[in-house]
Amino acid sequence: QFVEIVLEVHATPQYPKEPPSVAIVDCKGLDQHRQKHLLNHIQTKANELSPGLMLVALCEEAVEKLSDMNHPDGDCPLCLFPLVTEEHQSETLPFMKLMSCFHCFHSECIIRWWNWLESSKQTGSSKSDNATARRNRGMCNCKVAFDD
Repeated sequence: QFVEIVLEVHATPQYPKEPPSVAIVDCKGLDQHRQKHLLNHIQTKANELSPGLMLVALCEEAVEKLSDMNHPDGDCPLCLFPLVTEEHQSETLPFMKLMSCFHCFHSECIIRWWNWLESSKQTGSSKSDNATARRNRGMCNCKVAFDD
């Protein structure tokens, strides 16, 4: 699983005459472009189904569309190079995914980052102990525990 969303479907008292609005409350693994694409797709489907009952159909549509998007995309947050290069769409470098944020990293990048953290701890440049130490990862603003 590379993507996850919490979707809010808000129906007004005029529903089903007026289609509900759709918003993403929480999201993992989708960049802004793919989030916007997903929302536009679901809202278009709502407009097509209006004025009929559609809440279950919209949820099913969201699951189907999200399943199609369930792959790593974008750049490695550490090196900022694409996870999949355009000239090699069928080839991917080995990558790893962190469960806390669903960000994918080139395996080589995350190993290099981890080794840097470990060497920082050994040289005393890290002020936190192993049990509570947390660090930011490059462009990712999420925190990672050492047991992640």
